[in-house]
Amino acid sequence: MEYEKIIELLPLYLNDQLSVEQIKLVRRMVDDSQSLQEELIFLQSIKHSIKSENIKSPGEWGFMRLKHDILAEESRSEHITPSDVEKNKQGWWQKIAIAASFAFVIQSGYIIQKYSIQPERYHTLSAIELKNAVKVKFMAGVSESDIRTLLINLEGNIVKGPSAVGIYYIIFEDRQSAVVSLNTSGLFEYAELTQE
Repeated sequence: MEYEKIIELLPLYLNDQLSVEQIKLVRRMVDDSQSLQEELIFLQSIKHSIKSENIKSPGEWGFMRLKHDILAEESRSEHITPSDVEKNKQGWWQKIAIAASFAFVIQSGYIIQKYSIQPERYHTLSAIELKNAVKVKFMAGVSESDIRTLLINLEGNIVKGPSAVGIYYIIFEDRQSAVVSLNTSGLFEYAELTQE
């Protein structure tokens, strides 16, 4: 028998509720296990402390009072009409609906405020003015990694392109020095400031 089963039988053993075979088994297991002996001593101390307490019954008067309270509660619940229950349900749901609506309005306002579009920060690519861009055409066979490295070094962003003939429009922080660097890099057929 497992250790846990013997632990479960110990309270029954203390209260003389086991069969003769079970008593022999529990005694044998307790004799062989230090932890079971400690558990049995602990349970015996609890049993003795409970017996030593002088717990008084509420008596006949206490029982009558409890019975009276139960009957009074039942009579109160009998006086509740279905319309009272329906009114309570409506009141409860109305409060929940108002709270949910209020939460929805606050949350919507927060989201609108957080994600509102500010014209100075956002614009579509089609709205970009190309008059400040540099018009470039890459040499045939130039790799994408070479172009990316050059654009990162010159702080450039492609804003339009490529066209059907391979023309790009790129915006740089410093357009003048970017055009000079592009023309001397050997990666472009040409690079010129736009007048559009």
